[in-house]
Amino acid sequence: MKFPDLIHAFKPNPKSNIQESWRVLDYFSHLLESLSTLTWLFDDVGIPQDYRHMEGFGVHTFTLINKAGRVRYVKFHWKPTCGVKCLLDDEAKM
Repeated sequence: MKFPDLIHAFKPNPKSNIQESWRVLDYFSHLLESLSTLTWLFDDVGIPQDYRHMEGFGVHTFTLINKAGRVRYVKFHWKPTCGVKCLLDDEAKM
């Protein structure tokens, strides 16, 4: 029952009507699969300079089957060949 718990974690406090960050972090702390998302969320990765200098990854898993009938589950990750570049603080403020 992950989805109802997720909805409950993002609901605001019924008394103050303010969203409490500890509820969200408490929910994610019990899910090992959320570790990657939390790492990206709280990392110091800046705003990408453009799509050419940005890493990317798919959220879906695909099933690939070779000629022998062997099944592989894959996720795609894109790594830029010219490196990751982010905007500087002054450029990001524009």
